[in-house]
Amino acid sequence: MKSVCSYTRKFIVTIYDVDFRGVLKPSSILNYFQEVATSHSLELKVDYFSLLKHNEFWILSRICVEIDKYPKLGDEITVVTYPIEPRMVDCDRDYYILDKDGNTLIRGVSKWLILDLETHKIKRVNPNYFSGIEFIDKRAIENPCWKVEPADNMKEIYQSAVRLDDIDFNHHMNNAKYITAAFNAFSPEEILDKRIKSFSINFLSEMSFNQEYVVKKLYNSQNDVIIEIESDNKPACRAQLLFEADNGL
Repeated sequence: MKSVCSYTRKFIVTIYDVDFRGVLKPSSILNYFQEVATSHSLELKVDYFSLLKHNEFWILSRICVEIDKYPKLGDEITVVTYPIEPRMVDCDRDYYILDKDGNTLIRGVSKWLILDLETHKIKRVNPNYFSGIEFIDKRAIENPCWKVEPADNMKEIYQSAVRLDDIDFNHHMNNAKYITAAFNAFSPEEILDKRIKSFSINFLSEMSFNQEYVVKKLYNSQNDVIIEIESDNKPACRAQLLFEADNGL
């Protein structure tokens, strides 16, 4: 009978986790989240290989992140994750990044879907997958911005293609690579005196190896930016990033 309702692991912030200003990259946050979610799914026996036996696989549908304070290079952090009781077709999972004293630095919420391996259609959640778990009710973010609205008159910033290092077990572009592509839509001067205080991502369609895409950007305001990754004339990903002044947080 399963009883593991949360999972915790410690990390050290390395030079690979920060950008040119020494600030934690959004992709690093998603990598931390992905690492603990993967380990916890193994404990719960709902991991990639377990679902594969049922011709199913997980995809990340949406994720929202709020940053209260940034850890520094060399800091020890603790990453905590736990699933929320699943609904008919979607499974939420929450995250916290804490400092060495247990203070909350970063919070995240996510939505996952189960797809059929052959048809790639969404399947209902098998109730047996999470039987025996006492779920945690507390949400890391109470009112997340789940949907990033489409925007008109977006400016094309650059074009690229999915490379070998971008794809994961599912042979599709990994979720952290999408936010890397979005982050690369900025110049150093645009964010030199800013830090991301929150970001939301909607993953809208899968992208495979060598698939070409276009990255577009629109400023709703000075600190509110929409990024869209478009491929085959349709959006593959849409993200909203909210910035704040760099006050040494």
